[in-house]
Amino acid sequence: MRNILTELVFAFAIVLTLTGTIIADCRAIQYRDGNVLADSKTEAVIQISISQSDLEPQKLRCLANQLKERFSGAEKILAVIFTSHDAALHWHVGSVEADPANWIRQSYLHAVYTYDPTEGKDYVELFPIYDMSEIETKIDRRSTGPISCRAQVAQRCLVSLQRLDYPVDAFRRGESGEVTLTAKIMKNGEIKSVVGSEGANKSGTFSQSALKNLKTWKFEQAPTIDNIRIRYSYVFDNLEKQNRATRVHFTLPDGVTITASPMH
Repeated sequence: MRNILTELVFAFAIVLTLTGTIIADCRAIQYRDGNVLADSKTEAVIQISISQSDLEPQKLRCLANQLKERFSGAEKILAVIFTSHDAALHWHVGSVEADPANWIRQSYLHAVYTYDPTEGKDYVELFPIYDMSEIETKIDRRSTGPISCRAQVAQRCLVSLQRLDYPVDAFRRGESGEVTLTAKIMKNGEIKSVVGSEGANKSGTFSQSALKNLKTWKFEQAPTIDNIRIRYSYVFDNLEKQNRATRVHFTLPDGVTITASPMH
């Protein structure tokens, strides 16, 4: 019996040590309050801004812990997280078509923390591009394990990028094309040294579009510089009837397809 108790105490000490290490790794994340929609004893709804360098999975989990502690008495918490303070102040739910400035602000919306125990919700959703679920990563606030992102390149989490559009001139001409780019992910997560060659399209339209977009990709920080190769496939589909003119599908770690269809 004594040996069993000794082993249990030892195991408990290990758990405490590991938990303490994880908590110690959670340094305070600096954030600024933007638009506060609700702050009562039962509910908190707030828009906040953080720096781009803090837009990383582990740091977002730490931020969720801070918000949970700040609103410890709230039964529900909803925190919308931007990388622009102006966006955190002025973004609002509604049609972006009716307010072009709101469309720009929405491009800085990259995470949402939701706490609602009645529905089993206590997690952060990371959006490299808002409202694109196929590359969204859900981060459990209570988990202490490693976080695996749905959008990864060179085993590094893709945390943000600008929306991908079909080049207007190519769309008007009904052209398709493919561009392959090589680049380096720097230690700070930025993209540098982007070079590439045009595929089927000789006008350079697709190259310009792909180059401009890849330069906006941001990754989590790492101690290494990583070489990457991304293929942009632009497909003009005149046969498929869609409600949206442009659709994007990621095939990471090495590809993305942008499909354009005339509106029917």
